Amino acid sequence: MIRKYLLLGILCLLVFSFRTKGEEKSLIFSDDFSLEKISDKWKLDSPHSWEIKEEVLFTTKYGGSASIKEELPEDIIVEVKVKPIEPNPEMSGGFGGLTVSNINFVIRKDGFWWPYKKPDAERYSGGIKKSDIILNKWYQFKIVRRAGGLFEWYVDGEKICEIVEPVMKGGVGFHAWRFKMAYDDIKVYKIYSEKKAEGLNIIRNSSFEILQDNLPVYWSPIGSLNLTYGGMENFLKLWYVDTKEKFHGKQSLKMEKGGVYSFYFNAEKGAPYVFSVYMKSDKDNLPVDLYIWEWNIGKTHKSGVKVDKEWKRYICKAETNQTGMLRVKIEKKEEGILWIDGVKLEKGTEPTEYTLHPFDIEEKEGKKKEIKISEIKLKKIETSPIIDGKLDDIVWNNSVKITDFLIAGQNGEIIQPKEKTEGYLCHDENSLYIAFKCYDSQIDKIKATIKEDGGPVWEDDSIEIFLDTNLDRRSYYQIAINSLGKISVIDKENNQPFKGKIEVKTSIKKDHWIVEIAIPFSSLNITKLTGQSWGFNLGRENHKIQEYSCTSPTKYLNFHDVENYNILVFPDKDIFKKFILEKKEEKKVITKKKPFIVDGKPFFVFAPLEQFYFGYNWFYKEGWENEIEKKIKFWKDEGFKSIIVVSKIFPLEIAEKGWTKLFEIANKYDLKIIAWPAFKPKEGIEKNFEKFIEKFKNEPSLITWCVADEPEIQSDVKPEEIIEVVKRAKEKDPNHPVFVNFTPIGPSMRYAGLPGDILSTDLYITGGTGRPIREVVDLVKLKDKIAREKDMWVWMWLVGNNTYNHFREPTAQEQEAQTYGAIISGCTGLMYFYGECFGYKNWMKLKQLSKETEMLTPIIFSEEIEGIESNNPDILVMGRKFNNKYYVFSVNINKVELTGKINLPKELRNYKKAKVIFEDREIEIKDGVLTDTFNIYQRHIYEF
Repeated sequence: MIRKYLLLGILCLLVFSFRTKGEEKSLIFSDDFSLEKISDKWKLDSPHSWEIKEEVLFTTKYGGSASIKEELPEDIIVEVKVKPIEPNPEMSGGFGGLTVSNINFVIRKDGFWWPYKKPDAERYSGGIKKSDIILNKWYQFKIVRRAGGLFEWYVDGEKICEIVEPVMKGGVGFHAWRFKMAYDDIKVYKIYSEKKAEGLNIIRNSSFEILQDNLPVYWSPIGSLNLTYGGMENFLKLWYVDTKEKFHGKQSLKMEKGGVYSFYFNAEKGAPYVFSVYMKSDKDNLPVDLYIWEWNIGKTHKSGVKVDKEWKRYICKAETNQTGMLRVKIEKKEEGILWIDGVKLEKGTEPTEYTLHPFDIEEKEGKKKEIKISEIKLKKIETSPIIDGKLDDIVWNNSVKITDFLIAGQNGEIIQPKEKTEGYLCHDENSLYIAFKCYDSQIDKIKATIKEDGGPVWEDDSIEIFLDTNLDRRSYYQIAINSLGKISVIDKENNQPFKGKIEVKTSIKKDHWIVEIAIPFSSLNITKLTGQSWGFNLGRENHKIQEYSCTSPTKYLNFHDVENYNILVFPDKDIFKKFILEKKEEKKVITKKKPFIVDGKPFFVFAPLEQFYFGYNWFYKEGWENEIEKKIKFWKDEGFKSIIVVSKIFPLEIAEKGWTKLFEIANKYDLKIIAWPAFKPKEGIEKNFEKFIEKFKNEPSLITWCVADEPEIQSDVKPEEIIEVVKRAKEKDPNHPVFVNFTPIGPSMRYAGLPGDILSTDLYITGGTGRPIREVVDLVKLKDKIAREKDMWVWMWLVGNNTYNHFREPTAQEQEAQTYGAIISGCTGLMYFYGECFGYKNWMKLKQLSKETEMLTPIIFSEEIEGIESNNPDILVMGRKFNNKYYVFSVNINKVELTGKINLPKELRNYKKAKVIFEDREIEIKDGVLTDTFNIYQRHIYEF
């Protein structure tokens, strides 16, 4: 067997150095698997789990682990090609990829995942970035590990995540579980950097330069928007970034009330840490308390300081920590103005020079290159080419010719491939014709192993065609053809088998090979929403020399980056009319969403969370009743009709005093209460929690009981305990619904039979790295299906302001999209954790949405209208009929602007216009299709 990259392999054995991004790095390990024995370099879990075929390393379908034998330095870059091949069909789950310092950087079916378990931790940490994973496709991994526990992960040049985990130690290796994987061309570089591990600042946004809604992310004010600051208007005057005063960067944080605490960050367990901050005041000797807080155990390390009128550095120390997760807090103890800047939390006993967190340091290499999407105008032909693989029909000379097949260089630059490719396109009345001429200087070595249609032909030297016929930038056809003429067609997003017939012929010449294709329009899913512009991409996979080129300027030239496909324009806008398949109008039973009834009327729950501390003696200080009234009045004055209240109920004799006053005041202001009496199920059963239910079950403001939260992820909670608590609560109060709130895994597991009357789940878009709103939508759809079977209501916990646990609030646009996305997908009630939002736009949007859902409640619970279709999966739609009027709800759940086409059902096709409520405009309708522009995360509601 001829060894691949023989010369390169010899050179790679020599240690050489070069400079990248201001740092030197040298190659210290490599393996291209050209040697059939891997045990010399690798420590294997089992030799039967691994095999080398054609100079590529494979696992079995059960997976395996293999780690590099030699010891590696701390500052390294690991690069490797990873191919997911096949999950084990006999087992659920499965993933595979790379392990660095016991952090798994892996691919699974739904995206990229980085799970890891810290020493002595009970639960896994990490996250997932959703993506359409393509089986049998090579992904280029790059993982950077720096001293101090800093990790960055890139796939095909795109950053997936960044992690700060000082406690994670270990080597480098491959890891696959219940998944067959392939690996190739691994390289490990040592980084020589002038940066020192000492003094690593683990605080993000430590100079308050990164803002959202004019407030710093990774930071949150201390206290209630209402009680501490006197409402939103006063808050914006008393707590904000100040560009006139600063120690570092462009601005500082100015506080006239309360204080501030940081997001929590990973630290080394058992090590000492020192917290330093630069502060100044408007007066001398302003007392300020500094804290280092150990997450989840409530332990604090405190230092009281006196702040003067000039910028000075102040310090708080923790000699050790038990949790490995720390946050800092700064709190004023007297009236006065305080400015803070240059915050640093670092390992050690004495502070070092102030530095930014490494991930906050902006790169100084210029702006990103703007992607320019081109339009290719097709030519219509009168005489169709003969599909014979010869490319000698004169019609090809008159077609559109494309020669810009491009590839991405090692450093991200766009370069011409060594082997040229030409593409030809044209069409007639019935078909789209595409031809490829693939020049090949090693034609005798062309890879052609797949000999049946439907196989993974992209593993051979092949061409690929991608057609986004709806131009929705999401769904598309992938057509792959090898030199033998074997074809595979995948209908992406629609997840349907391809039923059409595509004609293909190929031929191999002396220095090139040819593919001719005829794609009948009748074989594609042509609908009323199909326009004369399609997204398209042409690609070529030349495995012999590892050149993968395509014609669209996609990000990192990824064939599947559908958002950046070029546009294919057909000259005749009516060409597809005869191919539209009219769906038969099926007579369907018109149903209604089961309404939630309060005071005899449908009631859409829109409830922010409010927390009290009724179970603690310290709560009952002077004026505690007034504090409850201020909060209840605040929610009522801001336009909300309901809130969810959580507080402990044990010791019962202490807690019931506060709960009694709460219901008394809520009844006074006619504010409806979802009661969340906080207790552990076992504790509640043993202490007879029913006494609490009995006492308050007849309160006029009470509408539901939430008796447990996220039980499926609590190791000390048993399913039978949840069932028993729900049963007892329903027996004691049969007149009010009882429910349990689950995490996303609850409904999918059907945990404990999903006891209760309401299927409630939480999912927070700010709780993960780049978590899309589609995750909320898909979860609600799953819940709606289950709830209809069980005759339950569907409620959803969305994020309002959870900066106590998350590094930021949602934006106002995200708030609109997640709210309407949940409603359109089946929600009949929404709760927001927490209620008070500190971002002005987010807060105003939450109030606006509360009013809108109140107005729309009768419509949401009215007759469902079937047959409404969107041309884009990211534009959600639903229809309702109420009081002889029709309504179409729609929302864009994508973070880019979209043009949406909504195909209307039979009963709405005669309308020429629709009113867009809440927007004071009308929209025209043509041929039963409503076309509108949707800004980022925007909703539209149409009335007919």
